Amino acid sequence: MTELASSTAPSSPQSARVADGPDFLCAGLQKAATGWLYDQLQFHPDFWMPPVKELHYFDTTFPNKRFKEAIEKTLWNLKRANSGRLERGLRPLDERDRDFFEVARGCIGQPVDVNRYANLFRQKGDQLAGDVTPAYCGLSEAAIESIVARFPNIKVVMLLRDPVQRVMSQIAMVHRKAMTTGVRKAPELAFERLGPFKEFFFNYGFANRSFGTQFVSRWKSRLPQGQFSFFFFDDIASRPEVVRRDILTFLGADPDKKGRYEAGFNRKASQNKLVLPDEIQNFLKEYFRSELEQSALMFGSYGERWLARHFPSAHVGGGA
Repeated sequence: MTELASSTAPSSPQSARVADGPDFLCAGLQKAATGWLYDQLQFHPDFWMPPVKELHYFDTTFPNKRFKEAIEKTLWNLKRANSGRLERGLRPLDERDRDFFEVARGCIGQPVDVNRYANLFRQKGDQLAGDVTPAYCGLSEAAIESIVARFPNIKVVMLLRDPVQRVMSQIAMVHRKAMTTGVRKAPELAFERLGPFKEFFFNYGFANRSFGTQFVSRWKSRLPQGQFSFFFFDDIASRPEVVRRDILTFLGADPDKKGRYEAGFNRKASQNKLVLPDEIQNFLKEYFRSELEQSALMFGSYGERWLARHFPSAHVGGGA
């Protein structure tokens, strides 16, 4: 079997530079360490990262409600906005960020336009810049082609994770937010019994971002060789220094330059974990069995480990 591992062809910052617009996108997956990647990049000296992690320009109405609130808060009082950011461990805002929010405010009510999107990155100067929006993994073929046509040198990073563990982490996030904010998207019973859980699962669209094999195929087929690379959550958890170096090298940055956080930093490490009942976990394993089998074929030992984790007697290609 040919193992399809992450490709990290080195390139210099100058050769990697996109004249205007983002130099790269991180197109997911959600709950596969995209927050970790944003933390590693926002403080790295070779990057200027937008002050909002997920722009959601191509998958929702831009700017969305949360983004609009950030625009108004920042443009009203930059110093006050910074105090909250420092408490959350985010980089401080400056005049470049104020300009970013001014450009974003000018997008309100405007249709999607790749040139308008490019203008969001006009403050990057000689630094690399990118958009870390996990939802981009599910963009349509037409949307991907329009992005690549406008930014032919753009690079795309994708972070992959065991589809069952990924979706359980997403469900845990929704549950955790309900516990802390009181905003409930499902009754507590949905996390305890299979019937209510299945209704919640399908209505909320949890499965949509777990099909990594499809996302890799869709994006990779539309990018020139050397401009797409994927990495595994398993490696980020077990050897973050190696993955950090590989991603920075792929993007054209200097991996020896240090940022604020060590490679092993995880701001979510202390969060409470939700343990779903066995009947719900078994449902999720069966639901994603085909994707697990495809992952074993496409991703080699990584996918094989995912499949074996949930179906110990299974072999590559399916079946017990």
